[in-house]
Amino acid sequence: MIKVLLTGASGQIGHEIKRSVPDFVKLCSYDKCSLDITSIDAVKTVFAECNPDYVINAAAYTAVDHAEKEPELAYAINTSGVLYLADECKKASIPLIQISTDYIFNGNHDKPYKETDMAAPLSVYGKSKWDGEQVVRHLLSKHIILRTSWIFGYFGNNFVKTLLHLARDQALLRIVSDQYGCPTAAKDVAKVIWQIIKQINQITPENVPWGTYHFANVHEVSWYEFAKKILTIAERYITLTSKDVLAITTAEYPTLAKRPAYSVLNCQKIMDCFHITPRHWELALDEVIGSIIYHLD
Repeated sequence: MIKVLLTGASGQIGHEIKRSVPDFVKLCSYDKCSLDITSIDAVKTVFAECNPDYVINAAAYTAVDHAEKEPELAYAINTSGVLYLADECKKASIPLIQISTDYIFNGNHDKPYKETDMAAPLSVYGKSKWDGEQVVRHLLSKHIILRTSWIFGYFGNNFVKTLLHLARDQALLRIVSDQYGCPTAAKDVAKVIWQIIKQINQITPENVPWGTYHFANVHEVSWYEFAKKILTIAERYITLTSKDVLAITTAEYPTLAKRPAYSVLNCQKIMDCFHITPRHWELALDEVIGSIIYHLD
């Protein structure tokens, strides 16, 4: 039995990690109310209480546009908080699983990003997450940085839930069609994290492939194409007011934070090192959308 400390337990991925704890794990989970990772004293106290063998940091400031208005808070959570966790992991000589994002890239590529491609974040959110990655690399050799993208699921706020709410009331939805990525189920990210921990626990220490990995469901799609598929699946369950989706450009939908136009992640490395093969996002979407619709208020 290994002991795992989870931060950010009330977020999309954190919820799914809690729901899928394997039988070889004892989980100590903390949400933002029970652990403020921006407080070094709070982090030290939790480490002393839990005495973990692994740490999964699912805590993050993820409100991309709001981060432009409150960068201090974004950096406090996504960079300073990560520093405190990584430092305690270093002292205890235990691994940290750090969740990161496709938004550390600028989107100027025309092919899926590899882990070795240069980071050039466009937003405060992306920059704060990249700085958090750098902190982990600098402080801690035993780490897995897991970059993922376009997270959706039953818990928390995400594009799928927002679209379904809008589709019940609006006749026409205007969706950006020139930003491309890979929608990824929070449930699948949680599963991958547990698979990685299980494999690390079974590998001799000198053979563990520590480092940065990409994981996302396949295949690449625009927000517009993703929206069309969401509505198609949703109509199996409920009658929607909106049946029309209008493709618009990023320029027609200005936001405070700049988004990468193309942030598709190449997942070959995680397939090679951990034998993890991502499934298609449509399969994942099919599994969760019924639950989302059932609980729409």
